[in-house]
Amino acid sequence: MRTQEIFHPRRFYLLIRNGIVLNQSTLLIVSAAVGGILIFLSAIDAFLGYRPRFHQGLYLGVLYVGGLIVTSRIFKDFHDTLKGPAWLLIPASPLEKISSRIALSTVIYVITSMLIYFGLSFLSEGFNWMLLRRHHPLFNPFDPRVLQGVALYFVLQAPLLVGAVYFQKHSLSKTILVLLGYTFVLFVIVGISAWLIFGDYLHGLLPNLEMLIERIGATDDTIFASIGRLGKAALWTWRIIFWAIIPPLCWTICYYRLRETER
Repeated sequence: MRTQEIFHPRRFYLLIRNGIVLNQSTLLIVSAAVGGILIFLSAIDAFLGYRPRFHQGLYLGVLYVGGLIVTSRIFKDFHDTLKGPAWLLIPASPLEKISSRIALSTVIYVITSMLIYFGLSFLSEGFNWMLLRRHHPLFNPFDPRVLQGVALYFVLQAPLLVGAVYFQKHSLSKTILVLLGYTFVLFVIVGISAWLIFGDYLHGLLPNLEMLIERIGATDDTIFASIGRLGKAALWTWRIIFWAIIPPLCWTICYYRLRETER
């Protein structure tokens, strides 16, 4: 087996380091812009009113907006006509390349954004105290609302990562259109299937709403209990798919897309 086919932690680290170093100027400019907006909004909120969880809500907005931008541009070297071939020829395995990009757009991005935002919140509240003699509580990255938002970001970002590796231009808008198209097709298939299976039953019930209500009122409670258990099972199944299956599935698709391109 070739060395490039084996996952090596050092090559993985170097890919992440290069991704950060090559974009450090952009990171500094964006941080300065976010800092200016944060100081302005924090001063207005402290002057007009006082929201104790101001920074938690604003951070989630920064997290999602910044995450969309980072994800849409995470494979810019891969799609570049000049840099693309050189990036593909880097002496690293496809798993290392994909995992480094996933780590940069998820874990590294979240941790970096939390650290930067905490520093900016400390700076903004210092200004608020000097000017207005009041301030918000500092940003708390371990707030349950923030942690839930981060977990949701990991799931929602995964399909956008697939679009970023597949589409060369306008990956965000194209990915959203594809997701909407698949969702529409899924609803159509489910609707047609339900009509084919329960069509005769629904046809006899829908025209007469009063008869439907009487039938429901006369139905045994055990039926409603069964429907409730079925609904809970469906909800748990969807939660497992949403939280545990969608992200790894999208990451796997990205890996095979890159591996196919390298061949």
